[in-house]
Amino acid sequence: MSTFKDNKELLLNNIDKIRSLNQKVVIEEKRIRFFAEKLRVGLSSMRKEQLIDDFNFDSHLCVLSYDPDYVKEKNLEEGDSIWDDNIYTLFNDFDDETRFSDNWNELPPEHTFGNEFFCYTMHCICFHSDLEWKDIIAIDDVLFDLKVEYQFFTNKMMI
Repeated sequence: MSTFKDNKELLLNNIDKIRSLNQKVVIEEKRIRFFAEKLRVGLSSMRKEQLIDDFNFDSHLCVLSYDPDYVKEKNLEEGDSIWDDNIYTLFNDFDDETRFSDNWNELPPEHTFGNEFFCYTMHCICFHSDLEWKDIIAIDDVLFDLKVEYQFFTNKMMI
């Protein structure tokens, strides 16, 4: 991402939009984490009862824009994602509290958003993608997928 070369006026005119996106994502991270932790308790119980042998969480993140002009400019179909993160792993390790509590912003303090708290998901959007600030400003929705992979082994010695 071209974070340091971006148009400062563009960023200043969209501070509230970017802050709002980050706040919404923080709320969803907490909601999904609460759900996933409850789900993990049930899955662990199923494992103890030998209904399943093991399980994994698989998560996926994508961002969407509903702006028809932006979608057309990017040669996307309506409903297509702007960007997908297929290696998004926020909900895979529940013991790593830092994923949810640390500030993941890598911008220098002198940057327009240098002193903003960025959650892990916002970090992924800003620093693990090829999106530029104009793309981030176009984001209208963030879609989180959380799937459970149930595992069953024929050789129980494996687990």
